[in-house]
Amino acid sequence: MKLARVCCIGIVLLAYLVPGGQLHFLRGVRAQDAVRHEVFLPMVVGDPGTELLPTLTPIPTRTPTKTPAPTATPTATPLPTRPPVTDPNCDLLDVEAELAVLLRESPGQQRPSLVCNTILSTVARARARDMAERDYFDHINPDGIGPNYLVLSAGYPLPAYYDLSQTGNNIESIGAGHPTPDAVWAAWMASSYHRIHLLGSNQFFGDQDEYGVGYHHDPQSRYRHYWVVITARQAE
Repeated sequence: MKLARVCCIGIVLLAYLVPGGQLHFLRGVRAQDAVRHEVFLPMVVGDPGTELLPTLTPIPTRTPTKTPAPTATPTATPLPTRPPVTDPNCDLLDVEAELAVLLRESPGQQRPSLVCNTILSTVARARARDMAERDYFDHINPDGIGPNYLVLSAGYPLPAYYDLSQTGNNIESIGAGHPTPDAVWAAWMASSYHRIHLLGSNQFFGDQDEYGVGYHHDPQSRYRHYWVVITARQAE
């Protein structure tokens, strides 16, 4: 059984499920100090398959013509099961693109628009990799640096009313141990703190109109799968 954990925006929280489906939170605990609860979160996982585009039969014309030479029948193209991420600013991995679709297309999404930002995605992916390689699960890395400071250092200008200290976080949700985008999204949606951040359910988060998604898989790491979503807005 795999350990599945989430940590939410603004407060360093770790979450786990106990029998009966209730989420519990551990405040301010790093991965190496956390009590391990081996649980499975509900996942909506399935491959509905794809449908093939039909081959169209030409409609005969009224004027008789010579029978054209036979041509090769075009190969039908499978329909995608989810809309692709079309924003040219972000070069997302396939699993990152799937999570981005869940973020943007969720029925509960309150933001009128969300645009992928290259800096935010680069920082999000680096954060996921760093947690795997340095064996921690926290918004603040072992160097004492939080996500706000990391995106600022990467060149993304946050508004002055954000927490601009080295440990500040007004922008990030993280998850670990969930093997698929659907699984980590389901875990986040089961947490009220994550829902507020990811769905923009209040004015502060609702004003964040840019996002980045990061994923890292390391089979030798503690949780194997690491997920990061960053939402933010640029200073005017």
